[in-house]
Amino acid sequence: MLAKLPFIHIAPNPTEAAKLAAQLLAQELAKRSHARFAVAGGKSPETLYRELARIPTVDWSKVEVFLGDERFVPLQHPESNAGMLQRSLLAELPRAPRVHFPETDLPIDQAAQAYAALLDEAPLDLVLLGMGDDGHLASLFPRGLGFAPGSPSYLPTLAPSGIQQRLSLSLDAINRASTVLLFVLGAKKASTLARLLGPAEGDQSADAFQLPAALLAPSGELHWVIDAAAAARLDLAVLASGAPHV
Repeated sequence: MLAKLPFIHIAPNPTEAAKLAAQLLAQELAKRSHARFAVAGGKSPETLYRELARIPTVDWSKVEVFLGDERFVPLQHPESNAGMLQRSLLAELPRAPRVHFPETDLPIDQAAQAYAALLDEAPLDLVLLGMGDDGHLASLFPRGLGFAPGSPSYLPTLAPSGIQQRLSLSLDAINRASTVLLFVLGAKKASTLARLLGPAEGDQSADAFQLPAALLAPSGELHWVIDAAAAARLDLAVLASGAPHV
């Protein structure tokens, strides 16, 4: 079963999902006098970051930003998460927050250790995550590294495809966070969400709950913001009897 039941927010399309997720993130950031915020990489959150940058209630001088994961490539590489964050969120802000990027010019073990030292053992206040078709979070892949209790807060991992060398928050570091928001878009994710939350069709096999996303259990709230395409295979009646549906 899921490690923790999430609040589930379903938006009609990706644009509305991005706006909703941005509002939830802004509310969490505005609650705190200082916020340690780990952001997601990939392509899905770019619109979300632009929406978040437009919300005036966030005082970015009080926000410290970390990367939840990074492909081990130079900043200028088109698949760099740091580069994506610069082009989307940071480019839109009138005043940049304090931002920490992994040093990908170091050997990967040294880069992971240096970033783990920056994170220290203090819990993150807020973590934004995407989810892959295989249920992976950040760069924590099924049957991969980063799940063992006591893992470093940031560590090297290997992706099964694409740019294989990665850096990622560990599951322990994610679950120590006060609030986690999982942002999931698109029909390609519908099957995985159905396995996690209970499908409208098909069976719930024994491995349905062995996905990384099933292991999310932050110390505070867990929110999943998904669009209608990703939610297409969910049985909302069954869902309403379990996880809170917003």
